Amino acid sequence: VRGSPSALFGGDVLFCGGCGAPFEGCADDMVSTFAKLWRSCPPETLLFPGHEYTLSILPQYVTGALPGADTPDVYAKLCAAIYRARELRAQAPPCPTAPLALADELSLNEKFAPLRHAAEALVQAWRLHRALEATTAGIEAIQASAEEAAGSRGSSPKVSEGAQAQSDGAADDLGDARPTLSMLCQPCEQEPVADRYGGAGGGGADDGGGGGGGVAAFSWEA
Repeated sequence: VRGSPSALFGGDVLFCGGCGAPFEGCADDMVSTFAKLWRSCPPETLLFPGHEYTLSILPQYVTGALPGADTPDVYAKLCAAIYRARELRAQAPPCPTAPLALADELSLNEKFAPLRHAAEALVQAWRLHRALEATTAGIEAIQASAEEAAGSRGSSPKVSEGAQAQSDGAADDLGDARPTLSMLCQPCEQEPVADRYGGAGGGGADDGGGGGGGVAAFSWEA
C-alpha cells in the first residue's frame, strides 16, 4: 500500500526476525524475494506479518539458535525490540507487535544478511576503485608536470626531489591497494543458500508458518 509511510501486508513472507518456510518454492526464491522487498520498499515501510511470531523468533538471536548481531548497535536494537515485544504481549489482552519497520528488519533479520554483506562488499570495492583512480591520476599529473618543466628548459625531463617523493609515496599507496582489489576479485567458497535458509527463524509446519514463496522470484542484477 503506497502512502506516507507505505505499508506491506506480507502474509507468511516476512516475520519479525524471520520468514515463513518456503513450502511452495526453494531457498533461492526466498533470497530473491527479500532482495525484491529491499529494492522496492522504502526503509520507513510498515510491515504487517501474517502471524505473531516475534517472541518466538527474536530471542533465538540471543540464545545462539540464530546468528547473533553483527555490531553493538544492532545488538542494542535487538534487545530493544525484544523488550518492546514482551511489553506489548504482556498486556491484557495481548497487543500485536505489528507494525514493524522495514529499516529494523534490514539490520535484525538474518534473511537480509547475505544482501547486506553483498552491498558492503560492493561499497568497499567502489571506494577502492575510486582510490586507485585518484592515485593513478596523481602519478600521471606529477610526471606530466616534470616533463613540461624539462621541456621549457630544453633539457631531458627530470623530476624534482619533492615531486619524486610524492610520486614514490603514491606508487607505494597504489601497490598496497592492488592486493586488496585482487582479493575482492577472487572467487570465494560459500555455503549453499539452501544450507543458510534451512527453515531457521521462520514458522514451520508445527507452528503454523506458511510458505515463504508467496512473492514471485526476482533476479537482482547489479
